Amino acid sequence: DLISGGRVTFKEDVGWLKEEADALGMPWDRRGARADDMIALLRTLWTAEGETVEYHGQFYDVPEIGVHPLPVQRPIPIYVGGHSDVALDRVARLADGWIAAGLGQSRYPETFDRLRRAFDRHGRDLGEIEIVNGEHTDVMLDAADPDLRAQVERALEGLAVYEAMGVTHMKVAVRAESAAGMLEMVDVYGREVLPAYRSRWPARPAPGAKASLLERAMNSAALNEGACQVSTQRSRFLV
Repeated sequence: DLISGGRVTFKEDVGWLKEEADALGMPWDRRGARADDMIALLRTLWTAEGETVEYHGQFYDVPEIGVHPLPVQRPIPIYVGGHSDVALDRVARLADGWIAAGLGQSRYPETFDRLRRAFDRHGRDLGEIEIVNGEHTDVMLDAADPDLRAQVERALEGLAVYEAMGVTHMKVAVRAESAAGMLEMVDVYGREVLPAYRSRWPARPAPGAKASLLERAMNSAALNEGACQVSTQRSRFLV
């Protein structure tokens, strides 16, 4: 977070594959309660005010220690993933953002409604958090498809639909057989999709928009296993 100037976000979920937990020597039972305790521990460390800090929780016990260097963000935003009722309740109780696990246009509205009800139960405003969705075929570019213009049009329409449904960050997907092809598709997003999106749907004022976050996100790009995230300022919606 210090190196990036305060651009780090931390993603948490409890996982679904027991073998992964076994490989790491982590107990599979009570993993939800363990995750809650870990979130509390991390925020305690990230918001330390004095020379030292300590934490005594249900699963983690940290004696008095020094935490250096401290992050720029106090604390670093924590995004919680998942779409089970338990996961959505954790988002409503503890998270700064929700990762929707690549829900498509048909499944997203129902899950979003359950999330809204969870926020109502905990007395929180859903507008406080960021919502990340993506890596879905309706916003994907494929280097093997010769009709690039049609792909760009489909991606533009898909992005508009997700923003209208409440998504604030969209992680888009690209597909290619080579690294060069992958990078070309990322470039197409920056060269073709984003300017057209800005032109068709100009930025609108967004009450409570996190301007500093949007400014930090400008012109960033990341490539990871065939997925890219290209960020641009457009109201609260980041692509």
